[in-house]
Amino acid sequence: MFLSDRESSPAHLTSDPEQCPMALCISQQPLRYSLVSKATAQRIRTLEKIIGEDPGERGIQALFVQDELLKSSLSLSHASSVLITTGFPTHFKHDPPEENDGPPGAIAMAATLQALGKEVAIVTDHRALEMNIRIMKDAVEKGVIKTAVPVLSFQDSGPDSARHFLLHDGDPKRPRFDHLVAIERSGRAADGNYYNMREVNIKHLVDPIDNLFTTAAEIPGINTTGIGDGGNELGMGKVKEAVSAYMPNGKLIACDVAADFAITAGRPRPLPPHVASTSPDPAYPHHFAPSLKPHFPVSSMALPMAGDHLTQDPLHTHNPQPLFSWLSKAFTGL
Repeated sequence: MFLSDRESSPAHLTSDPEQCPMALCISQQPLRYSLVSKATAQRIRTLEKIIGEDPGERGIQALFVQDELLKSSLSLSHASSVLITTGFPTHFKHDPPEENDGPPGAIAMAATLQALGKEVAIVTDHRALEMNIRIMKDAVEKGVIKTAVPVLSFQDSGPDSARHFLLHDGDPKRPRFDHLVAIERSGRAADGNYYNMREVNIKHLVDPIDNLFTTAAEIPGINTTGIGDGGNELGMGKVKEAVSAYMPNGKLIACDVAADFAITAGRPRPLPPHVASTSPDPAYPHHFAPSLKPHFPVSSMALPMAGDHLTQDPLHTHNPQPLFSWLSKAFTGL
């Protein structure tokens, strides 16, 4: 018997071992667990292996932590409001200086979360605000995302700036966001600077969005995810020791800011729809917490392969083809 914070009708018993539940801890403050079927967990682990490929031959396997994608996906499935950040101005002599993998990834994630009924916002550098607003407008016009999500900037104007950005009236019981995601976002190193892989300091192009992550770590109920392929991205401070030991120039460039979940993703192109689509796990739609207090209604974020039942898949409800066509062009610079 499972003790849960949500009442549900009795489920049909199954002898299929693939439908047996797994319980994973997705938060320490407060302590929360989430249920997921073994079959769904295996799909996500398969995807984690795919995105962990290392086409740049940097040796990113040294940064890999098993099940970070699974735990982050489960945590995001519980979230009601998600803040995404991106922007890595590594091409500091160009205008704009951004790498082109972060912004399309942020749009793809925003589209998926929006289709799942989450509130979504994107925060980026003030100097890149207009560019990201144009990207969002283009994505809406081409059917990549149903409606535009807010594109924000954050400026550190005082010691409580991050708290007021993350919380309604600075109240830790009223967070504006319950999950922060950094995807290919420049991360602050131990010396306070921001470095690209060639050890060039690009701090003059980067706003202190890291402060949102360090502040979120002090607020119960807000989880964070960092996604990167070099160890100098925001959130990858969780694997800082591995970055320092194994990545080129790692001791200098390693991000010092940790996320709850650090996902190593080296694959440079979007996955095909039948692999990358997201749908609930129908077997275990709710999580449980020792506190037994009500939490957000959830559905485990599965990543179904071809042939799976996709009736609740938001990317199949909302035609995925514009998304993947647009992403392919964005990633190839066309």
